[in-house]
Parts: sequence; structure tokens; C-alpha cells
Amino acid sequence: MSFRKEEKLNIHQSKLLELIAWIHENNGYKLYENRIVSSTYFDTYAFDMHVDSEEGSMPRKKIRIRSYSEDKHIQDKSSLETKVSSSEGRYKTSTNNFDLKRAMNIGIFDPLYGICTPKVRVSYNRSYYKIFNTRLTIDQDIRYKKINKLGYEVLGV
Repeated sequence: MSFRKEEKLNIHQSKLLELIAWIHENNGYKLYENRIVSSTYFDTYAFDMHVDSEEGSMPRKKIRIRSYSEDKHIQDKSSLETKVSSSEGRYKTSTNNFDLKRAMNIGIFDPLYGICTPKVRVSYNRSYYKIFNTRLTIDQDIRYKKINKLGYEVLGV
């Protein structure tokens, strides 16, 4: 586990080409090929994690299953991640050693929040750059799908 610094900025689509040009003009470069990132976020029945995040409470967590396919999560190609924000800093843990089917159908137990079930799936196209010794990612075409009580995606949401 290592602490990390992260800042998110909203760049208007009309300024995206200017940003990419600025990266290249300042000797930035593409780190990896673009890929689809897909995450299923878990929360309590009362959405306690979301409320804590909106209020800036600490400590707080985000629990998600992450994969790099828009279609569906696959056991050996997905990871269970927990992002923690505390007074000491932010860090993320990740494991591939978990039961995907059980997590999606029954949920995940967290010592701080209790039983957490899948609530929403977020997918987007991500580009990775390196500039001034900093990793910069650009996420585009963000899509959300609500997850129903049985762990299935609700289309059209």
C-alpha cells in the first residue's frame, strides 16, 4: 500500500485538443494504448459510502470491481479494489483473489460499512499520458448503468 495524490479536473470537450497539444509541446508522451475501463461500485442499502464521499467525511471508502471490458466482468480479468481516504492520506488496495459471482450476487462485507452490494457500473475510454513526471489520464465517453437488486444492469439508465 502506498499513499497517492490525485486531482480530478473537468475539461470541456472543446478544449481537449488544446490539452493534448500542450502535452506534446511540453515533451509529454502517451504511456499506454487507450482502453476501456469499467468499474462496478458497491455501497450500502442507504448509500452510506456515497453520502460520506459527498460530505467529505473521513475515513471513507469506495469499493469496486474493476476490469478492462465494457461487456462484463470476468473472474480472472477483474480486480476487487478498495480506495480509502483518511486523515493520513489516500491509498488503494487491489486483489484478484475474490469470488466475483458471490460479490455480484450477494455483495461484499466491509468492517466499516457492513454489507455492500453492487449499485452502479461506470465505463469510459481512458488515455494515459506522462508529463512533468506526472501521470495524466483523460477519460471520455463516460457511461453509467444502474445495477438492480439481483446484480443485473438496468439498461437505458
